[in-house]
Amino acid sequence: MRKSDYTGRVTKWETRLGAYDVKYMPQIAIKGQVLADFVAEFTEGGIKQEDVMLAVMSIGTENVLLWEVYTDGASNQNGVGIGIVLITPENLVMEKSLRLGFVATNNEAEYKALLAGAQMVRHLGGEMVEFYCDSRLIVGQVNGEFEARDERMKKNLNRVKGVLGMFKSFKVRQIPRGQNAHADSLVMLATSLGSKLP
Repeated sequence: MRKSDYTGRVTKWETRLGAYDVKYMPQIAIKGQVLADFVAEFTEGGIKQEDVMLAVMSIGTENVLLWEVYTDGASNQNGVGIGIVLITPENLVMEKSLRLGFVATNNEAEYKALLAGAQMVRHLGGEMVEFYCDSRLIVGQVNGEFEARDERMKKNLNRVKGVLGMFKSFKVRQIPRGQNAHADSLVMLATSLGSKLP
């Protein structure tokens, strides 16, 4: 089941059960409450339950809500393709392979992959994300270590930064190409058989 379907169902049932004064509590809240009760019971010195619960919830949020996105893009004689591997906080793996319907450089394809990956996470409701890309140049430009001089690159960089700015937190990390083989294989699929973006 896709996360968007799950969220819709939860919202529907929460609305129906709300009339009976029944409230939906996500699993993280229940786990957090159990841990807070445990800590409060076995801690000397009278720590307030609210303080313990806030600490537990903030720790749980950091661990549970992180999305990971591996992106790659390439241009060759067969066309321009991008590959995206998205890993949800529940460790569900989603793959996307797209063949772009326009001419682009390798660097532009890398930006398009990063942008598409960010938009996928936003669409699915993710708020904290780490992106992994094997292009040192793209990661350096996004992180402000390198300057984008070409106008097309500046435009792509600004679009990516605009979407990334919508997340509560994000990191963009450069990884060796060997650690990005999954996304790379999707790019090869896209340039040989993939579907075109409209």
